This record gives sequence, structure tokens and C-alpha cells, in this order.
Amino acid sequence: MFGKNKKMQSNADVTDIGNGSSRMKAGSSSGQIQDFSGDVGRIGADKPLKEKKKNAGLASKGAKSKKALIQSISVPKTVQQSIPYRKVYTNGIIETEEGIFTKCYRLTDANFKTATQQTQEDMYFAYGDLLNYFSPDVRPQLLIFNRRIDMDKFNRETLFEMENDGYDEMREDMNSVLRSKISEGQSNITQEKYLIISIKAENIELANGTFSRVDGEISSRIKAINEHTTDPMELQDRLELLYNIYNQDTDVPFFKKMNIDGKEARTFDLGWMQSLGLTTKDVVGPSSMEFERDYLRLGDKYARVLYLRDLPTQLSAEILTDIANVPCQALTSVHFSPMRQDEGIKLVRNQMLEINRNVAEAAKRNAKVGLGSDLISPDLEQDRKDAAKAYDDITVRDQKSILMTVLVTVFADDLDELTKFTKLVQNRVEKHLCKISVRTSDQENGFNSCLPIGCNKARLNRLMNTESAALFIPFESMELTQPHGTFYGVNVTSRNLIMINRLRGQNSNGLILGMPGSGKSFTAKLEMAQAFLSSKQNEIFVIDPQAEYRPLCEALGGQVIRIAPGSETHINPFDMDITYDAKDGDDPVTVKSDYICSICASAINGRAGLNPIQISVIDRCVRQLYEPYLAHMEELKRRGIKKTCDANASPTFMDFYKILGRQPEPEARYIQIAIEKYCQGSYNTFSFRTNVDTQNRFVTYDIRDIGTGMNEIGMQVCLNDIKNRTIMNRKRNIRTWIYIDELYILTQSALCAQQLLYMWKQFRKYGGVPTGITQNVEDLLTNRESRGIINNSPFIVMLNQSNEDRREIGSMLHISESQLNYIKNAESGQGLVFCNGAIVPFVNKFPKNNKLYEILSTNPNEN
Repeated sequence: MFGKNKKMQSNADVTDIGNGSSRMKAGSSSGQIQDFSGDVGRIGADKPLKEKKKNAGLASKGAKSKKALIQSISVPKTVQQSIPYRKVYTNGIIETEEGIFTKCYRLTDANFKTATQQTQEDMYFAYGDLLNYFSPDVRPQLLIFNRRIDMDKFNRETLFEMENDGYDEMREDMNSVLRSKISEGQSNITQEKYLIISIKAENIELANGTFSRVDGEISSRIKAINEHTTDPMELQDRLELLYNIYNQDTDVPFFKKMNIDGKEARTFDLGWMQSLGLTTKDVVGPSSMEFERDYLRLGDKYARVLYLRDLPTQLSAEILTDIANVPCQALTSVHFSPMRQDEGIKLVRNQMLEINRNVAEAAKRNAKVGLGSDLISPDLEQDRKDAAKAYDDITVRDQKSILMTVLVTVFADDLDELTKFTKLVQNRVEKHLCKISVRTSDQENGFNSCLPIGCNKARLNRLMNTESAALFIPFESMELTQPHGTFYGVNVTSRNLIMINRLRGQNSNGLILGMPGSGKSFTAKLEMAQAFLSSKQNEIFVIDPQAEYRPLCEALGGQVIRIAPGSETHINPFDMDITYDAKDGDDPVTVKSDYICSICASAINGRAGLNPIQISVIDRCVRQLYEPYLAHMEELKRRGIKKTCDANASPTFMDFYKILGRQPEPEARYIQIAIEKYCQGSYNTFSFRTNVDTQNRFVTYDIRDIGTGMNEIGMQVCLNDIKNRTIMNRKRNIRTWIYIDELYILTQSALCAQQLLYMWKQFRKYGGVPTGITQNVEDLLTNRESRGIINNSPFIVMLNQSNEDRREIGSMLHISESQLNYIKNAESGQGLVFCNGAIVPFVNKFPKNNKLYEILSTNPNEN
């Protein structure tokens, strides 16, 4: 076992941390950061000599040949010596050997497993093009890292903090659900996928030049597969990745910062590390390392390296992801070493000569026993066919010869668990008719070859052509786990949490689609509750046609506004914030005039009912109506009262009705009669000043009993009230979450549809998060505005759908038939999430034994 050394010796080798443009030597005074080598002492100075000798020979245990004995002389004696790189540079490049430089790229997964056959073929050939791009001097390594979820990070980025505001019981219920769901995943395992590129160059300057070209080529080729940009990782991220691999026996993070006495303190800083006389190897290495014949130890963690031995004549494109999906901490590494074309041809020719020699010898043996010379064993015949095909691939079909090494390192807490995980990997490989064996006697080189630094010390190569190598494609299914996201369920494929932060996309617009009983109301209410509980900077507004959201609103201390004839709750459509659109250069009175025109148009039966004279009359009346109000607001400002809207001083519908009566034009009288029932008739709900708490964080507009007589005007008033609040909230840095249930009802009105489309196109700049909830997609395809809403919604939750709606959704969002099956006869709470182009199947079986479920559920059989 060799541990980290605590002291520096004066004869330490020098390892530079450069800036990527020049190299430094020890003692340079240029001010660039240097990294002193960790090879600074012998193992365990306080241990007896016998134990030292034993440990010093670990990597060469059992060596009998002269060559092995020579190698044992240079066996690493410290943790730092075993870490296989020479230098690191501040631009993220790591030099593994002299003249070998590497970069690392984190890959975004793609939906390969659930894609259509055509899409899978396109991805496969695009991946083959990526492999064909590489050369003997530019070599790739794929790495899939199965790691345990960082619970500190999970607690920080996912769980709800207690606020002591009366809702902590609900937060704890939600936290309990999240903790239970995360345990349903692959043993709390999450996968990270990386591409490491190694290049040969004489120095760092030439390496930089090569990488500047390679970065763009890699990004464009990977984007053809997963439709995401891929950028190289920075140095700190690469070191953190190495730290996470080496130190799986600790929960101490590689990098953390906090405020101490008013100053920022960090656990990792290159300058601070240099001042302490430390190297990057001191920081990333484990507390100790021990290599036995068929396993190794990293600190308190056990590990074992296996290598892929034999491959069948036919392979599945899911072989790599199947191997990597073992439910434990593991590294799955694939090294590709493209050969020069002439070397590949020479190798295949030699193989063909060897096979022909074997055939000739078999024929001689047959002749001796009286058998025909044409009786060749099936294995030899197959080898001859394979060699002929390989030669044809290289010379005719422009296939490259690629030497491929596949290694798997599994980690465990003890040897029994290690044996269990080893068998799991072997069983998975055997399903593909392959063989994988433990890398005996050389666990150290095997493990180093699994590290994300492009270092292949195992040299357990298999000769493949491009098409065969491309079957080891690392893409499987996308994960939607974003920091500070909202919980929507678990990924059906991986069983990992689906946590989506809708504020991170191009816009925050969304739709929730599903047949009755599919769980769309539950999905919407769950999102509302999480938005409310997660931050006081979130406010929720709901247009509720069925009074479904009243229980949740009341449970969260919200305000229910009942919009119905004879209702005692009132909203004044003439409330006006005098500065709400000032940032956009709009006059608030002009905006209000347009709004009152739309209300009058609804009363007169549509926008076409207003002629230019009527519009001019309305505009004149609105300006006269607000003259006293504007004077009142100016007086408040002069007295130092910071108020931009005063509901107690706002004019009303009745005031507008009276001003119309004083106008000389016949058109004014016509408009006055048309709106009379809304001012002093049966539908005078909106003719009073606002008497509800519109400043509440949760407001529900109950329009179940609105009636046909005031249906359109009522919905316009609700939408306008939400618009005013959203625009005002922008000044207070508050997000406004807007939910419109039975969206199709509002889209049947041309004027309401126009307002909704305005929301979907413009509310992003006001911090609005609009969400439409509806049953049938076909109902949203009846007009231009509805289609515009769909096209401007990068977030869509799809639950159980009818055959017609399923076809429409599949066509609009380019969803494969296999993916559409997740919304065919689906159970409640099961479906697809579409988020910024990613499509992920999910299921949300919310536990019923908590208070939050009782509030969210609308199932009549459970109430």
C-alpha cells in the first residue's frame, strides 16, 4: 500500500501547471503557477523494512520472468507516482506522457434506445463518422462513470428548505417523496459520460493548435448525434472528476466555497495549493492505494478491473450501455486506436496468410487420415470469411482498422460485494454472447486505463473496423435532472428523478395535455405547490373553469376570486398601474384604451363590431376617465407616497358608462347600450372597485359559474388582471406562474386567443411562466393563435392521449412510435415530458400517505 506523502523533498521532480501557451521550470519567476511532482518520498517512513519491501512489490506480485523483475524495480512507491500524468495546464489540457496531450469533453446523452429505427440508424452512422474522423495521432476514449448521487448536492439543489411560515409540513412531505423516489433509481446511481481525446505533439503550443481545430470538429460531429454543443472541460472540472473517481470512500467534496469572516474561502485554489507546496496529485489522489492480483483498494474502497475478451460475429448497438448499466459505482472505458491505412492492410494480410497456413495444415492432417482436403472446420472457414471481409472493408468500403480496448472497473465496500458486482457485469456481458474476464496480475495498469485521461496502459486490443467499433455507442436515453428543478416523476428507463428548471430554457412557456383521468390536474397542482413552497419570489395565478384548484389555493393561504353573476368578489378592469409598461415606452392610458376597446368589442359581438368612429369615441372617453386618476397619482408622488396603482381611486365600469352618455355621437349611445348589462344590469360583477386581495401570492379565478352572458368579457378581465400583475411583478423581481385550465375554451374566442398568444410571446421578458392545461390537441389546432401557443411551448407534459391526438402530437414534435406508446392507454400519471427538444418517458406514482397528496388529488373515489 502506498499513501500520500506529507513532506516535500528537495529533489522533487517538476510538474508544471502552465497557461497552455508556455512551459515553466521550477524556480521560474514569471508568476505562472507551478505544480511540483508528488514523487517526493518513499513509502511509509515509519513502517518496518519488511513491510516496506512487501508494499513496494505489490504491482509486480507473482512476477517470475526477468522482464517482470526489471519492471518491479520501477514500481510506483507513492500514490502520486501511480497517478498516470506528468503535467496539467490551466486551459484544461493534461499531459499524460511526454508528447501526449489530452482534453476531456462531457457528453450529453441522447434518446437512442427509444428512437425510431431510422433515427437509430442516423445516430449510428453519425457516430461512425465521428470515429472515422480520428487518426493514429488523434485518439478517442469513451468513459461512462457510474457514481453515487452526491447527497449534499442533492439536499442543496433539490430539497425544500424550511421557512417557518406555516407550510413546512408540506415541504417535509415533498422532501419525503423526493428522498423515496431517489432511492428507487439504480441504487442511487447516476451516469456521467465523457469523451477524452489524446493527441501527439512536440510541445504544448503545437498541442493547442491541434486542439483548436479538434474542438470544433468534435462539437459539430457530436451535435449530429445528440443535438447538443459539446465544449472541453476546464482544468478544475477535470481534476474534480479524477478526485471523484479516486475518493469514492469519502463524502468530502473536491470544491466548496463559503464565507468566513466576510471573505470567500475555497477548498481548492491553484495559487493556495502552490503556496502550501502541494501538487494536483496530492489533491486528487486517495489516502492510499493497494494492488493485489485480482483487485485493488483505493482508501477504504475495493475495486476490480475486467476486460472484454471475446466478441461474437453479431453485436447489438446496446452492448456498451448494457454493460455500463450495472447498478453500482463503476467505470466503463473504451479506447479506440485508429491504425494507418497501410498498417491496417498489412495487419489484415498477415492475418489472411496465417489463416491460409492453418487451412493448409488442416488439409495435410486430413490427407493423412484419408479425408478430403476440402473438409475445413467451420471455425477456420468463418475466420477466412471474416478476414476477406475485413480486407474488403479497408480497401473498398473506406473503413478504418481500429484497435479497441474495453475495460470495466467496479467498486465495492468489501470483497463479498465486489464479487457480487463482478458477476453482475459478467452476466450482462454474457447476454450479448461476449466474455469478460478479470484483469489478473496487472490491476494497476488496467485501472489507470479506465481513468478519463486517455491513457491506455492495458493494451488488450481487439481489431475492429469502423462499423463494428461504432456498435459501442454510448448514448442511451436522456436525463432531465436540472439544478433547482421541479419534480415531475421518474425516468421510466433509468428510474432517476426528472427535475426540470423551466426558467433555464429559451422561454418558460408550457402545456400539460391529457385525457380526463390521466392526471393532468394533479401534474399542474404539483408544479404549483412546488413553485409556491420553493421561493417567496414565486406567485401563482390560475384560471379555474371547474373549481378544481380551490382546495390547493386555500391550503396555501391564497385568494379565490369567484367570477359569476351576483358574486360578492369583484375585480375592477379599470385598475391601472401608471408605470407598468414604461420600460417598453408605452403610455399606460393608451394600453388601457386598447384593452377597453377589446371589452367593448366583446360586448358588441367581436372585434369586427367596432368601427373607427366607435374606437375614437372609446379612446376619448378613456382619456377623460383617467385625468382625475392621473392627477391623484401625481399628488401621491409629490407627497412622497410610493404607489403606482391605487385601487381605491381607480375609475370603474359605471364611470365609463356615464362618460359615454355625455358624448354627442350616436356611436357612443350604441356602445353605452351594448355594455349596459355589465354596468348596471344582471352582469354587473365588473362594475365595482376591486374588493379582493390581488396582492396574494396565490390567486385563483373561479369561472365555473361565469355563465354564457359574461363568459368572454369575464375571461378577458381575468387575463388582463394577470397581465397587469405580471408586469408589476417584474419590477419586484418576482416570477409569475400562470395556469389556464381548459385552455381550449379560451382559444375559441378570437380576442382571448390573441391575448393568450401575447402571453406566450411576450411574457418571458416580464418573468411570466404561462402554462396551458387541456384535453385534446385537436382543439388547439383550430386557429393561428392556438398553433402559435404550441409552437412557442418548449415544455410539454403529455399524458394519456386518444389515437387522433397521439398522431397529431407525434407529427408536431417528431416523436417516435416507440415513444408514443408511453401515452397510449397509459395509466394516470404516466406519459412523456418534452423539454427543449428532449423527450423522456416518465411515471409519477405519488405516495398517498401524506397531507400534500390529499390536497393535490382530484380523484372523486379518494375523497
